[in-house]
Amino acid sequence: MSKRNNNRVSRKRQQEAKIFTGVLIVLFGVLFLLRRIGVEIPSWVFSWRIMLIAIGFIVLYKHNFRNFGGYVLITIGSVFIINDYYRDLIDVSLLFPIFIILFGVVMIGKSMNVFGKKKKTDFSFKDKEDLEEGDFVEATAIFGNVKKNVVSKDFKGADLTTAFGGIQLNLIKADIQGPVTISSDIVFGGMKLYIPPTWDVKVETTAIFGGIEDKRPILDDVSIDPDKVITLTGNCIFGGIEIVNYF
Repeated sequence: MSKRNNNRVSRKRQQEAKIFTGVLIVLFGVLFLLRRIGVEIPSWVFSWRIMLIAIGFIVLYKHNFRNFGGYVLITIGSVFIINDYYRDLIDVSLLFPIFIILFGVVMIGKSMNVFGKKKKTDFSFKDKEDLEEGDFVEATAIFGNVKKNVVSKDFKGADLTTAFGGIQLNLIKADIQGPVTISSDIVFGGMKLYIPPTWDVKVETTAIFGGIEDKRPILDDVSIDPDKVITLTGNCIFGGIEIVNYF
């Protein structure tokens, strides 16, 4: 499949994932309304555990069910729900070592090409910093931090996922030739984007118990380059995105 077709499929899945997210939000609102008017709805439906599971499914669908972070989110949410009702059935303290084992299995499988060839993705449990020379960036940070310094003069966008960790994407030395999209899924984590002040940033990210803050200096319309537009999409749950132009 050509790079253009890959980008088209990726954009389609992102759009479908956004629709799925909207459907889940509407469903949550309907259930919340029903509960307010007296319909008995179990309390666990409105818990952060269900939110983790829902975001996990969104992330998995978005990445064609090949994203380790999505499975982590679903597992955490499911285990805590089960633990609420059967406290002696699962020892929550075992979650982290189990994830370490699974991470090792994933790494072995990747090294043996069990999962097939795919674009480079970081399943990071420790700090990692890379000089990114490609036009498109994919990164996942789980219980750790990932730093990407982009130097491409034709940056095409990024697909970022972090859970209980952080990602830094540095575009100060990069350039774009037209509008691009940075899609991100954040759960209990943070993201810092280094973007030149003359670039226009449009925020379409869905924030639930989270926030997005642009700390770059405010410039007049004349100083903003109309051809340099970055659109932020995705979901930010119990986390935050910070946009700066300095270190």
